[in-house]
Amino acid sequence: MKYKKKPVIIEALQWDGNSHRPMFDFLDGTHRSHMATNGTNFYIDHGKVAGGLVIKTLEGEHLANIGD
Repeated sequence: MKYKKKPVIIEALQWDGNSHRPMFDFLDGTHRSHMATNGTNFYIDHGKVAGGLVIKTLEGEHLANIGD
């Protein structure tokens, strides 16, 4: 048997290692006046990945490299 998977449209923002505020707002889903180093969908850990961004997904953690 063969199956066909439909493409999924997603919202995305490229991580350049410097765009902290836009990335925080995008991942947190809010526009709070203060930023944190962790949230429901992400946390910062420079020991795990250059740029430090770790995104929590249903499949586990995604290490966001600079340029992703």
